[in-house]
Amino acid sequence: MDSEIQRIRRERWLQSQKKNDDESTSDAKRRNVSPALRTQSWLEDLNADAQTKDEKKDIETEEDSKPAAKVIKKARVKAPNKPSSVKETCIDLTNSDDDDDIVVLDATSKTSLKRKQPRNALDEDVKVESTSSSSAPISKNNEIMPFSICTYNIWFERPNPSARMTEIARLISEQSPRPTFIGLQEVTPELLSHLSPLLRSLGYDIKFQRGVTYGVALCVLTEDYEGGRALNDSKMRQKHPMGRILEFGFEEFPSSRMARGIMWVRAEVDSIGGEVLFTTTHLESYIPSNDGSREREQQIKIASEFCLAKLRQTRSVKMAFITGDLNWDDERVRSKGTNKVLLSLIPHRNLGIQQWSDAWLDANPGEAGFTYDSKENPMLKGSMRRRFDRCIVCFRDEEMFAPTQAELIGKDAIAGLQWQKLKYNREGKPTGEVDNRPLAASDHFGLLVTIGKKQHFKSKNMTKNKPRK
Repeated sequence: MDSEIQRIRRERWLQSQKKNDDESTSDAKRRNVSPALRTQSWLEDLNADAQTKDEKKDIETEEDSKPAAKVIKKARVKAPNKPSSVKETCIDLTNSDDDDDIVVLDATSKTSLKRKQPRNALDEDVKVESTSSSSAPISKNNEIMPFSICTYNIWFERPNPSARMTEIARLISEQSPRPTFIGLQEVTPELLSHLSPLLRSLGYDIKFQRGVTYGVALCVLTEDYEGGRALNDSKMRQKHPMGRILEFGFEEFPSSRMARGIMWVRAEVDSIGGEVLFTTTHLESYIPSNDGSREREQQIKIASEFCLAKLRQTRSVKMAFITGDLNWDDERVRSKGTNKVLLSLIPHRNLGIQQWSDAWLDANPGEAGFTYDSKENPMLKGSMRRRFDRCIVCFRDEEMFAPTQAELIGKDAIAGLQWQKLKYNREGKPTGEVDNRPLAASDHFGLLVTIGKKQHFKSKNMTKNKPRK
């Protein structure tokens, strides 16, 4: 009997030793793998460890954020792997044939998307700057430098996700300066698996909404993000202003039936000598039973109040942004929109804080700026033209900043690719026919805004109308 027990104990000991040896070998392989391939394991491990880090960050910043947190209901996602319980019906705008007609699709079917492995950023022909790995401290630049921000609805549909995300990363990489902050909407796990390693190779730290079919994500160009390449070369910092994340979070809108909310980050930006509050959101979408206008109007008020509370709470914050796909409909040409004028709904004046302004209207007065444009986007048909995607901003009274430039990116089709779009009837049922169209990065254009010194601001129209001598 004793010998049998000893034999069993020895077998268990041998099994434990073999398991330890296998784990050691796996760790050694992981350490020797190239940085590009490590992005694959990073994405797989992200859901496992990001929640723990977020909860730790929440505890550290909870006391500081209490005044602002009272504005809206806290709704941080607790379970990263928990599937979304929100049954959401959203609109496929690409089927629109006139200014008002829409075709409805059920977005819940997207929950079965298979997550693909991320690809090597260098294999996707994305331009990546060569940087130094030196960790020496860099002195702050006393001269105020312009910096840019971007908002982009990347389209949750599935055609050629790798090629489309590569195109978006390429567009970001070619901007000068590269956007310090990026807000993304309609981010699915599949799209994130392609886009994350590309943006990380460009120096971005990425935060994203978890537990939903598709949500929002927020990217900050920073030298101290975990993993990837540290962009702390002094020349790189002068060319592309960077941010240091101080706190971030996600707040769900109480009135949303679609798990919509505001994702935010407070970050120190050396080039302006202060902090920026950057937020991104995707306001309520259209559904057959309700166009969502009332919810959107409530949500924009909540978002603006949240930002103002942060500005009052933290004196070092110089400016606040609300960016994203606002689904705002107040600028139709042929008919009346469903929403009131955006800036008329949010507080215009607060003590020590300037009124909110629309970056596109400031930089391009008189220009339409349609970000969803069936006339200009090569993959769309119909006549729907809307400025759904916006950037609104407010500054402190003493700050001499302004939106100096606003432009649309991603307007061209991707060379050599076609989208075989299934046709649907007005009831939203497939007809079995296919329409071959050019494929662009998204059905929306990206909005890129540059912030600079107010005294240097000259709009395009002011330049065009300048009289000749």
